[in-house]
Amino acid sequence: MGKIVSISMGKVQVGLDDGSLQEFGFEAFDYSPQVGDEVTIFRNNEKTVITKNKRVAEGTSVGSVGNKLGKIVSISMGKVQVGLDDGSLQEFGFEAFNYSPQVGDEVTIFRNNEKTVITKNKRVAEGTSVGNEYRKTFYLIAFILNWVSLGVWALVTSGFGLIMAAWVIPLNLNIWKIYKGQDNYKHTTLSVCTLIFINVISGILMLVAGGEDMPED
Repeated sequence: MGKIVSISMGKVQVGLDDGSLQEFGFEAFDYSPQVGDEVTIFRNNEKTVITKNKRVAEGTSVGSVGNKLGKIVSISMGKVQVGLDDGSLQEFGFEAFNYSPQVGDEVTIFRNNEKTVITKNKRVAEGTSVGNEYRKTFYLIAFILNWVSLGVWALVTSGFGLIMAAWVIPLNLNIWKIYKGQDNYKHTTLSVCTLIFINVISGILMLVAGGEDMPED
């Protein structure tokens, strides 16, 4: 059992349930891996296959693999102090975290001989799995509609509409990032800009997909 803690330079780092950190190529996965995925690793003498675990039941802690669980107790002078489950206190730099740490966050610490990666534990609420799937679908539809809108404007205006690309491209890059699960926050500003400047349907879909329980950007 393990959890994907980072993806960089074509390599996927997985924190294992013994607290160690191992690196794999994309070819070892039987799906498209994402940071935060919980996985199971199968090996024989010739091959390694990594599969994604199914979502856990309501109220179960996600990301609690590893034997170094802790809670951030203070952040001061560029250092983060983490209280571990054995009662000890350890200090880390911000570079060890794969997100922006906050006091009170529950975390899991993964290590190997070269690197320490600290991830935030998440709690799955009822309906989260279904809600996330709908959210991803809405953002994917918005992403596609925005490109279609850009193409239509370019044709109708004999190419002059390509000026829209100046704002369609950066907006769509953000939408793709959200669709890929790299950003889970609500983006009202992005949604409204899409609605006004690109496509009304896309903007409405993004507003609906945001979800009331997600923090505002």
